[in-house]
Parts: sequence; C-alpha cells; structure tokens
Amino acid sequence: MEGAQGIEDNAMQKDRNTADSASSSLPAWHPFLSTLFETISDGLALIGRGGYIERLNPAAERLLGISSREAMGYRFWEGPWEILGEDGLPLPPEAHQTLVERVRQGPVEQHIVGLRLPGGETVRWLSLSLAPILGEGEVPIGCIVVFRDITAQREAEMARTNALEAARQALRAAEEERGTLRERMRYYMGLLHATLEASADGILVRDLQGHPVLYNRRFVEMFGRRPMALRPEDLKNPDHPFFAVYADPHEAAEQMRYMFENPSVIHRDILRLKDGRLIERTVRPQRLRGEVIGQVATYHDITEQRRLEAALRERTAYLYGVIDASPICIFVKDCEGRYQLANRALANLYGLDVREFAGHTDAELGTRIGLDPANVAVFQENDRRVLESGEQQTFFEAVTLPGRETRWFEVIKVPLRENSHIVGILGVAVDRTEERHMAAALAEREARYRQLVEQAPLGIATLNAKGEVVEINRQMLEILGLASADPILGYNLAGSFAHPETLRHDIAQALAEGVSAVGEEMVYMTWRDKQGYLRYHVAPVRDGAGHITGAQLIIEDVTERRELEERLRQAAKLQAVGQLAAGVAHHYNNLLTVINGFAELALSGLRPGDPLRQDLMQIHEAGQRAAQLTRDLLAFSQRQVMETADFDLNGVVESLLEMLTNILREGCTLNFEPAAEPLIIHADRSQVEQALVTLILNARDAMPQGGTVTIRTRRVEIGPDFSSRYLRAAPGEYALLEVADTGVGMPPEIQEHLFEPFFTTKPVDRATGMGLASVYGAMQQLGGGIQVESQPGQGSTFRLYFPLALREPAPSSSRRGGLEALPHG
Repeated sequence: MEGAQGIEDNAMQKDRNTADSASSSLPAWHPFLSTLFETISDGLALIGRGGYIERLNPAAERLLGISSREAMGYRFWEGPWEILGEDGLPLPPEAHQTLVERVRQGPVEQHIVGLRLPGGETVRWLSLSLAPILGEGEVPIGCIVVFRDITAQREAEMARTNALEAARQALRAAEEERGTLRERMRYYMGLLHATLEASADGILVRDLQGHPVLYNRRFVEMFGRRPMALRPEDLKNPDHPFFAVYADPHEAAEQMRYMFENPSVIHRDILRLKDGRLIERTVRPQRLRGEVIGQVATYHDITEQRRLEAALRERTAYLYGVIDASPICIFVKDCEGRYQLANRALANLYGLDVREFAGHTDAELGTRIGLDPANVAVFQENDRRVLESGEQQTFFEAVTLPGRETRWFEVIKVPLRENSHIVGILGVAVDRTEERHMAAALAEREARYRQLVEQAPLGIATLNAKGEVVEINRQMLEILGLASADPILGYNLAGSFAHPETLRHDIAQALAEGVSAVGEEMVYMTWRDKQGYLRYHVAPVRDGAGHITGAQLIIEDVTERRELEERLRQAAKLQAVGQLAAGVAHHYNNLLTVINGFAELALSGLRPGDPLRQDLMQIHEAGQRAAQLTRDLLAFSQRQVMETADFDLNGVVESLLEMLTNILREGCTLNFEPAAEPLIIHADRSQVEQALVTLILNARDAMPQGGTVTIRTRRVEIGPDFSSRYLRAAPGEYALLEVADTGVGMPPEIQEHLFEPFFTTKPVDRATGMGLASVYGAMQQLGGGIQVESQPGQGSTFRLYFPLALREPAPSSSRRGGLEALPHG
C-alpha cells in the first residue's frame, strides 16, 4: 500500500522537523481518517490495548445493533451479543485468546464467526479481518477489526466483526496511552493501514484531480496492477491502458467520466472485466469540514454470487418443471390463503388452468367449480393450524366435486419461512382414495377375523419368526391369567409352561420346516402361579410367496374338564364309601344296641361296690362311643335325620366363641370377623355347631407352637365358575363360614383324602377320622359347598357355604344347651 505509506512517511518527516508543523498537520489528517472511517461500507471497530471497544463506524453499528457510544466499555467478545464459531457453537474463551495472539504476530484475514444479537434467534455470519496497530518501537498497542455481513452470500464467511472490534480497542488504547502528536499521527496512520489491509474488498481513494491517494492490497489483487492517475483527457480515450482490463472500455470510460464530473454523488455500478469477473463498485464522496476533497471507491467481487444466482434460477426453473410434471398435487399459499403456486395435477383435479389459481383462495375457487363448502372449511382450518403452530402437519382432506366421486388426499402442509417469519404454506397432496377403499375392506375383513378369534373358546396366539408373541386373543389371556397382552408381547410363550421342551420343539419345527404338530395334555403355570392343563396345536404361517413368517399356536384349556373328572371320581369314591359306611353302620348299630342294652341291664343288677361294675361301665362307654361313630357314618352317608330350622349364622358363632376359645391351647388366638348383616340359613343348628367345633379342633392341632385362628362370615354370591375339588355349590346366594389358621398347612397328597371316613393324620387313639367326613356329609345333605386352600408352612383355610333361608327366623326364647361329644379328624 504505497499511497498510505507515503503519507505516513511525509507526516513523520514533518514531525521531526518541527513539533508545530506536526501539530498543524494533525487536524488535516484526522478528519480525513474520520471520513474514511465513517463512509467505508465495511464495519470497523477500534479495539484498545485493554481489549475494549473504542469506536464503531455506522456500518458496524448496524451490524451489531448498537451505537458507538453504547458499545464503549464492552470487550468485543463479551458484548451484549453472542459470538459463535463456524460450527455454530459459542466460542470458548481460549479461542478468543488464541486469535488475539495471532493478531499480535500479524494480520488475520477472513476469520468466520457467527453473531447472535440479544433477544434474537437468527445468527448473522460475518467475515472478520484483524490487524495489529503498532505504536512506538513497532509494539502492538491495539488492533482494528474489519467485518462484513456475508450472510446472504456465503454462510461460512463470517469474521469481519472481530477486526472492527479490535480496531476500536486499538483506538481507545492509543488515545489513553499516547499523548504526543507524533504518536497520535503514527496511530492513525497505522489504523488506516490496518483498516485498508484487513478489508476483504478492494479500496481506492482518489483526489479530485484523479490521483490515487490510498489503496489496499486487495485492490491490486483484483485488478492485477496498482491504480493509475487519470487526467480529464484520459477519460475520453477508451484505449488508455487504464481501461485495458475492462470487457467494454468505452462503457468503463463513460462510467469513470460520470464519476469524476459528479464527485458529490454516491455512485454504484457493475464492472465487467475481460476475464469474465463481475466487480460491484460503490463510490462515495470524501469530505473534509463539509467540503468534498476526493472519492472513496470500494470494489466487491460478485462473480461467484452472480454464478450462484444464475444456477439458482436454472435450478428453480428445473424444480418448477418437476413440480408441474408430478402426479402429486403441489401448491403454495400465502398467509391469507391465496394461492401463489399450483401444479398441473391440482389444476386437473379442479378442472382449471394453473394460471387461474394465482391470487385466489379456496373459497373463491370452490364457488367457481362447485367444491363442497365443508371441504373448503376443512382446508382453511388445517391451514390455520399449521400457521399457528409453525410445524409440519399431516391431514386427510376430502375433495367433493359435482357429479364426481369424493377423493381423499393425504396432505402434508409445511410452514414456509423467510428471515424466520412464516410467509405461507407449502402443501403436498397424495390421492389415497383407492388405498382408503382397500383399507376399509381390509379393516372389515380384519374385524370379522378378529371377532372370530376373540370369541373363540380356544386360546390363540400368533408368533413371529423368532417364536415371540405378536398377537394374542382374550381366551389365551384368561388361560395365562393376564389382564392385558402387554407382559406377553415379545415373549417366548413356551416359557409359560411347566415342561416347555416339547412345545418349544414343535414351535421350532413349525418355524424351520413348516411342520404342524398336535401336543398331548401338559401342565402349565399361569403368570399368577396358578396351575392348569392344556392341549395345543401349532402350525406355520406363510406369506403370499409361501415363505414361513411365523406360527399360529392354538391352546385348549382342559383344566376344568380334568377338575370335573376329578370331582366325579372323588364323588364316586365318596359315594361308594358312603354306601359301604351306611350298610356297616346299620348292621353295626344293631349289634351295638344289643351290647349297650345288656350292659345297661347288667349294671342295673350290680351293687355299687361290685368289682364287675367298673368293667361293665367301660364296656358301656365304649358302646356309646361306637354308637356315636355309627351316627357319624350315617351323617357322612347323608342318612341321618336332621332337625332343620332358620337361624342367624352370626348368632351361632357368637354363642360358641367362649367355648371355642377354651378349646384352643395356650399361645393360640381366636378372632371373629362377622358379616355386617344377619346371615339367615336353613340348616340343622347342631350340625353347624359340630362342623365349626371340628374345624377349630383341627386348626388347634395344626398349630402346635401357637398361632391365630380367624372366623369370618359374610354373604356371597356363587356363579357358574365356582370351583371346588370337594363339594361344589349350585349358583346362588350363600352364607359363608370361613375358618383360617396360621398352622403348618397341608401338602396336596393329604388334601386329596381330607373328607374320606377314618382318614386322619393323628394317632389312632386321638382321632377317629370321622370329623371332616361328617362335615362333608352334613354340607352335602344341606345342599352347600366346601372349599379348602392350604400350602405347607402357610396355614389352611376352610370355607363352608350354607344356603340362605327364604324368610326371617322365628324368635326363640332359648337354645339347646351344650354339645354332644364332637369327633374330629
């Protein structure tokens, strides 16, 4: 930059000659620099040694959104704006320091950064050029930052703000630390040099006589030569060497002549060079104390920009052609719903020409072509949703035209933005009418199929190629004991069964080889740990090409059938035992009548002190116990005579509580939880009392270390699904008597024989084994039901279901006192 260096050398020479001379030249150069500082189109910032902004030019104020006065006191990197790197992320402090160190070593050109102003989301990209400002001894005393907004040209070129900020800091530092005229002159000349060299544009300053005063290196790079002095007569000669670089020397000469003749006018034009480049030139008047003393020209290479614009126009034309040829309806509307663009597919749908859409709304077009007003209302409402939400949305919209079938379209509507503001809507509509018809037919078929599957009494599951459940019907959920399909989806169903190897093998065979299989009855465990029995059938599922895609598993729950068979077997066994017991009891009772009768006669004939009397008494007591045993056998065989009446079950339990408490051993606790309402049953009171005492005695024996016995009564309703392996009650309302203990519990093999006569787990001298058998006979004779739940170590619960009476009981003044000897087993 020889022009700038020459001015600086002249000023230094004057300073060495006389201080007064230097003092008088400063005002002449200071306004000159200020004019250049204020008129340059790039943003300039002077940065002092402390890193603070000293001054902004108007271009910088516009870019940064802050005045020069407001910016003072801010560091460029810590201002009210946010500086981003080329990756769009905030620059860390160490990045700022690294850049400062680079500037100390020399100029930094075209450093790209992003700028986000306060309260905004838009990032403005700047191209920064930074240069140090050297003081006495070539020591850096600040820097100048030159920055240009390159957002519209290149998103990656963003660095000019840093250079201008550095320049401001340099200006402030120089004003604070350099008090002499010589240092000020040196500072301003360094500032001018740094400003010119940091600019990404070519800069040329001419005086009114056409002589070049200042120019930068970028100018030389752009034109391949240094600027030439031009005389008025040169402007009339297109063959002058100055015009040799231009594509049209005559046009260039005319432009230069106009500029020279109008120095106070801002002039903008496009220079066309012989090598094909396009240079945008802006010429502004240079003023000193209000007087035009020259012209400042900036040169910006727009060749690439114009190339991109031409490519964009070409690509836009290509895209318009593609859009118009697309079979999909494509349109653009503004925020008022007026069409800006519509392709041929949409025009054909409406029976219009594409040019007839421009500037019209759906309502206007609908009136013209007879479009259903309800369709128009849906279009407008969906447009409103997209504009208000600012997000892409998908809708299904109908188009109903006179005399034509209603067409259904899947419409994707996207908000269009310009400078972050929504300016309209882009719509893409695909005709889904045929797919909709097919989907409706398929949905109907699927619904029928699913209804068949859901109503099937069999468990049905569809497995994928890995054997995992993808679909399952309601009956299968009931078999597995699940409320919903969520826990089983994606799960290997074979793991739900007690012996999964066979089922897993058959499923694998169906998936691998397409072999169907029917399994034998097997045990399974529900997800609630309930055991059951099933039979299964597994078959492969194939796609349209015959490839195996999964398997179908059908399961029949045979648990209820097996339980029914078990109940029938148990009932038949007990019936056979009952018939045998009835016959034995009848004949045995005849013998006992003779034995007890003769024993009583013999006792009546003996004196009180007779030695034989004690023997006869033992014979008589044994006969009485045997007679009670025959009565128990008759009760089990349902041949005992019952004295039935209507009474409150709660009252029976309450009347026995004291005696039942005494029956329990020390360490045992008895709790009673009665129903809130009277439970009137029709039964033999003595049989109910005997049954309750029998259950309490058994509970006591099951808790040798102590525990808790709980008696509960309540009204219950039994449905058809009532299950019991012992005595099943018919559907209806019942009074429930429940006795639960915390004793040792019973294994399944004990529970299987619970109600059989003479079965007992106690020593023979302590029990007859007829207690529960008589309870079973009484409940069966009353038409009730029995349930038992027990597991080893978890206690036992007996539930007796008594039929409710049809009327309230008659009041009774007293009840029978005492209980006869009660057997228990």
